[in-house]
Amino acid sequence: ITGVIGLVFLVLALYTLTKKRIIKCCTLSVLSLGFICSSLIILLLGINLHTYHRLTKEVPIANIQFWQTGPQQFLAVLSHADGINEQSYMINGDEWQIDARVLKWNPTAILAGLDSRYRLERLSGRYRNIEQERYDQRSVFDLSAEPGLELWPLLIRLQNYLDWIDAYYGNSVYLPMADQAAYQIVLTQSGILSRPDNEQARHAIASW
Repeated sequence: ITGVIGLVFLVLALYTLTKKRIIKCCTLSVLSLGFICSSLIILLLGINLHTYHRLTKEVPIANIQFWQTGPQQFLAVLSHADGINEQSYMINGDEWQIDARVLKWNPTAILAGLDSRYRLERLSGRYRNIEQERYDQRSVFDLSAEPGLELWPLLIRLQNYLDWIDAYYGNSVYLPMADQAAYQIVLTQSGILSRPDNEQARHAIASW
């Protein structure tokens, strides 16, 4: 709106200039410049806010909750954000880890509306003690569905030709397990991360 008003004043200024009304022309020119500058500032602020929203966007992709069934043994229930798929796993250890493949776009593509893509690959347990990690029973589960068309190798081949692909990489997060602890897993424009979703999880992290 301010841009339109500025253009109206600009037209009036040009009209008064043809009538040789110099003072009125200068006044209208100043008003026109002010409105046009204001509209540009508003536009730039809008672009900046849009950039901030796009570059910090977080999308929930899964939730996981644990119930302790024995020493260093937990029942984990992983549910996807769509609520359709829910799976249970017995995990040994002190911490849980989830691995994913992430396709990250460059900032221009993000601003154009493209969001990072992901595929969850593995859920596993971790022992804090390195000797246990080496010799005790491990628990690793495959999370990747068998796709009809494997897109990832195609994207890798095209990565050198598509400027809007910024990076393609493996991404992991791990956090402590505790009885009834729940976590939310989210996808950001730079990869996956996880946050505590209840008091038990927050307490587990605080004493980690």
